Amino acid sequence: EAVRFFLYAFHDEKLLAGRPKEGAFIAEETEPLKGLWEVNREVVLKASRGDKPKVATIDQDATVIESHKEESRWTYLGEPGYQPVINYWAEQDLILSDEFRDGNVPAGMDCLSSFLRAASCLPQSVETIYFRSDSAAYQHKLLDVLREGVELHGKKVPVYFAISADMTEALRGKVISLSEQAWKPLRKVSEKGLIEGRKQWAEVEFIPSAASVKRDMKPDRYLAIRVRPARMKALRFHLIGVAGKVVSHARSTFLKLTEGYQSLIPYREARSQLVVFSSA
Repeated sequence: EAVRFFLYAFHDEKLLAGRPKEGAFIAEETEPLKGLWEVNREVVLKASRGDKPKVATIDQDATVIESHKEESRWTYLGEPGYQPVINYWAEQDLILSDEFRDGNVPAGMDCLSSFLRAASCLPQSVETIYFRSDSAAYQHKLLDVLREGVELHGKKVPVYFAISADMTEALRGKVISLSEQAWKPLRKVSEKGLIEGRKQWAEVEFIPSAASVKRDMKPDRYLAIRVRPARMKALRFHLIGVAGKVVSHARSTFLKLTEGYQSLIPYREARSQLVVFSSA
């Protein structure tokens, strides 16, 4: 009960007066919430003061949280809930900023303000910022700011970014037209060193046609990733070599798997497809 009253102290119903019954809406933060953000900002500065970090990698992501409250809105996953946005400082394991949002608010809505607020929490020692996000942040308004860098404590700090691009028809055409020689193995770092899997990468020469792209701007670097088809040996291992117990009952044969087997659904679909294929 004490926690509930504490949380309600940050709420102001008047700020939700303009919330429509349908459509995205981001409410202005209450004064107590703004004060709480200032406290978090001081915590981040004090926590990183001893290390005096020169690099900050910011991960921006919106996470769907399922909720069946009457006030919750439907998310893109088809379930009611909320979709807050979090900016996480990877090197220091700290949350720079967050914003609570309704479930129907697109993840890409106002990513720029969210990033700038997070960057303002960084200490004066930071000289380079790296920014990572999914395609929700693939917005030219945000990209233009990232290319120019940001002002941090009176100095210009460069920002290097890695953002998933929207797979437009123009970009898809460029990827499809790549030659086989353009694809290189995507190596993974492991305890045994660099290992190669089924993933490959290639550089794509692509310039988007968005109006915000300036003529004298240095083109962004686009990298494509693909997954090579699995070999028959691998397919036999994943589809046949499954740890389980074969049980015969009522003139039928069953394969008993452990409860919560993570690949049960794709395994079942793959087996059904094999049955269809074998009877064709």
